[in-house]
Amino acid sequence: MIKKIKKTLFQIFFPIKCIYCYQEGESICKSCLEKIKIKKNIFKRKNFVLYWGLDYHSTQLKKLIKGYKYDFNKNLLPYITDLYKKILDINDIRNGYIIPIPSHYKRRFSRGFDHIDLIARAISNNNFIYTNILKRKKNTRKQSLLNKQNKKMNLYNAFKSKKTNLEANKNIIIIDDITTTKNTLQVAVDAIQSNYPNKIICVTLGKG
Repeated sequence: MIKKIKKTLFQIFFPIKCIYCYQEGESICKSCLEKIKIKKNIFKRKNFVLYWGLDYHSTQLKKLIKGYKYDFNKNLLPYITDLYKKILDINDIRNGYIIPIPSHYKRRFSRGFDHIDLIARAISNNNFIYTNILKRKKNTRKQSLLNKQNKKMNLYNAFKSKKTNLEANKNIIIIDDITTTKNTLQVAVDAIQSNYPNKIICVTLGKG
């Protein structure tokens, strides 16, 4: 009873508003949600294929990432999860192991949650199996603050992968929020392929 009263009072004084148009009621209103158009984009490297759905510079993506990752708005999780599912669907990716790019434990502590891990868990179902075989060994600096050379050094030996039994007929799918240089994804792919030499799929919301 007390929890319900607290929740009601919180909603009265801090109503949920759309992150785009600020209309009360939903974190993303129906009208604004319909404007988010996932596109089919693909980039290939020697040992992985990258799929993404939104342009890195789009206002839609920037507000979505800011709201979820930096403003800690977990109400956006279902919307973001659906966008990832659309990317998987339009690229005909029907099954696989969903592996999140992990946050370092210090960043998880300061933020209060691992934003990509929550997405990976939300995507998982009978066809997509959540698998946390990646571990971040280093508390790396933000890539956006570094030059090209330092970005590579920053990520050197940043991840390690656990050995486990993965079915050979399923895709290995790494997910992250955005990528620009693709260095983080490459280092994660290399770590996984030290144990699993299969070609790997990477999926992000946006790419710069």
